[in-house]
Amino acid sequence: MPYYPGLKHNPQISDEKVFIRDRIVLLKDKLSETIPQKTVDDTLLLATWNIREFDSEKYGPRLESTYYYMAEIISHFDIVAIQEVRDDLTAFKKLMRILGNDWDYIASDITEGKAGNGERMAFVYDKRKVRFTCMAGELVLPEKKGGKTLQFARTPYIVSFQSGWFKFNITTAHAYYGKGKPGMKRRIDEIREAALFLKKRAERETKMIQDKQKKKELASRWDNYSYVLLGDFNIINREDETYQALTKGTSFVIHDGVLKHNLEGTNVKRDMFYDQIAFLKKDDHLEMGDKAGVFDFFNYVFTEDDFSYYKPKIKGQKTTKFYKEWRTYQMSDHLPLWVEMKINFSRKYLEAIK
Repeated sequence: MPYYPGLKHNPQISDEKVFIRDRIVLLKDKLSETIPQKTVDDTLLLATWNIREFDSEKYGPRLESTYYYMAEIISHFDIVAIQEVRDDLTAFKKLMRILGNDWDYIASDITEGKAGNGERMAFVYDKRKVRFTCMAGELVLPEKKGGKTLQFARTPYIVSFQSGWFKFNITTAHAYYGKGKPGMKRRIDEIREAALFLKKRAERETKMIQDKQKKKELASRWDNYSYVLLGDFNIINREDETYQALTKGTSFVIHDGVLKHNLEGTNVKRDMFYDQIAFLKKDDHLEMGDKAGVFDFFNYVFTEDDFSYYKPKIKGQKTTKFYKEWRTYQMSDHLPLWVEMKINFSRKYLEAIK
């Protein structure tokens, strides 16, 4: 759970700590109502969250209270993929300090160039539940014969983890946005190429294990890692080409809970399906829970009713319209998307012993 003594003793917010406390308590209550309770060894709560320009200070620095709100949200999950982490990690490390010693992170280098926007990808995880299994790298596409090889505007980041019996290679991505037909084509191509690349890699790894088994070498299907692809794909809706690029012909499927509950969009207006969590469908080592959701934090912090409170703190126009934009640079213009996974395969393992 987040480390709160700093809230009590921080001189920068001594006059605001009751206001902040009340909103943290409200967040805590609402998160507990909407997100399943964390378990020791039965389920994994996985989330993806694009935290807007973390931290560019485009609209002024984030307030001290913002970090406590973010930490409270993240602490209700086991592992969170975060996009738009910037070159300067000062703000990010402040968030980690509030999360406390049970939490750790692994982050990519920044992607250089205008399209890369100086962004990193990061995974934040609860060490009591999730273990880094020592593989991490950026996803670089192989050279194509007779044609120009696509490379990503912001390089996806693949990392291996294990939680309970569930071993998984997880890739976080932030697809190119762009404008017009060229921009849309690049966005679609990036999504499709990332999914197909991971599909081929998973097939190769499965074949390696199968070949070892045929040779009576020490290998087990339980050594195989599942594949997760998640992040901000800038997907418009479930009928759009951007969605088809992720799911059509790639063997990747959207989490059962997301489809079952027909979740609304992940942007603040809830009308765009930018963020997604997809899984490579291949064997019984992947079990999705039926719970998933999008958490709209603006119902509880930085609400429209809070405008009068924040008005003196806003660096810019003192209007409701500007406030609605400003607050997205405090929290984000994306909402966290989360899913539940099952991670206890011990019964299946025992039943397979013959």
